[in-house]
Amino acid sequence: MRFTLKKYRLILLFVFFSQFNFMCADEYIPLSGLRDYFNGVITSDRLSGNILLKTDKYSVVFNEMSTLYSVNGRIYPLKDPIIFKDFRMMIPSDAYNTILKLFSDAETSYVVQNGVIDKEDNITEPDDDNGAGSYVYSAKPDKIRINSIIIDPGHGGEDPGAYGFGVNEKDVVLKTGLMVNDRLKNIYKDKKIIMTRSKDIFIPLEKRALIANNALKKYGESLFISIHANANRNQSAYGFETWYIVDKLRRDIVDKASAGNDRDVKNILNSMVNDEIYYESQELARIIQENLEKTIGNVSLNRGIKENVYFVVKESFMPAVLIEIGFVSNKYEANRLTNQSYLNKIVDGIVNGIKEFINGYEKDFSFNN
Repeated sequence: MRFTLKKYRLILLFVFFSQFNFMCADEYIPLSGLRDYFNGVITSDRLSGNILLKTDKYSVVFNEMSTLYSVNGRIYPLKDPIIFKDFRMMIPSDAYNTILKLFSDAETSYVVQNGVIDKEDNITEPDDDNGAGSYVYSAKPDKIRINSIIIDPGHGGEDPGAYGFGVNEKDVVLKTGLMVNDRLKNIYKDKKIIMTRSKDIFIPLEKRALIANNALKKYGESLFISIHANANRNQSAYGFETWYIVDKLRRDIVDKASAGNDRDVKNILNSMVNDEIYYESQELARIIQENLEKTIGNVSLNRGIKENVYFVVKESFMPAVLIEIGFVSNKYEANRLTNQSYLNKIVDGIVNGIKEFINGYEKDFSFNN
């Protein structure tokens, strides 16, 4: 989720002029056309004014009061504002064109006529005979990739974390984190793999989040994976779960230097970025949990994916999850967490989940793979 100062200046410059000089779009097209063709879902939040189009690979966020919109976290300007006609949301044709290009594959072109999408083979130029409101695309969006992965073993040093049956959380999650780190470095020679701690030392939560956000600024698109072990007074509790940030948490991600002095624009940008991070974190959590189910679900309980406001997840401005790999307060699970073979299976699940998420993410944004 990288937004450079240059990009924001261009966006804000567009917004400034568009506020004073709206030009009518040649045509407005219903958002439902994209929804129907790509089997998506449209939802709206009346409190924030956000309208979301969600497909299996993409999420597009519009705001009723904004001349900006986002596609999987990237911000784009609108030539004209969205409108509502006959109880339908209508978007300008320029936005329709851009979204369709991003949704399409490299070998496919589409004709849009009167809000209806048709796929046609080997179309490279507009057909003037199609009439008004007809556009043809051959999609080739820019390549986007995950550039860094931050691995965060919880606790450390004077903070042991949870303890049970001779097992310290800080020790088992450090060992797991180092194994994940080594595995990812072997897989991704072209990505920066970063550990918040690689030995038994205490790292404050604020510094962990700072390490992640500095990596985001330096390297671009990043993922944050925090690894923990659980505990419960009920010693029969066991299993694994993955947490991601709560939907309604609104963080101040876009700084003043990037958004300028227009509070409304900053709020809208913040809302869009927060929404995208939420949906991507939820997807990352789901995929990791599913892969852990494949590797350790036969002996441990799948407790599902859940929302919470963990500090390191809340303060890391990128897709971020916190994984609870098991309960040290459960005698049998604590024993398993000291077993190298079992930890290998946990690492398999985490790494396979990260790989699956990255493959989908980078495939969505690049057709050069």
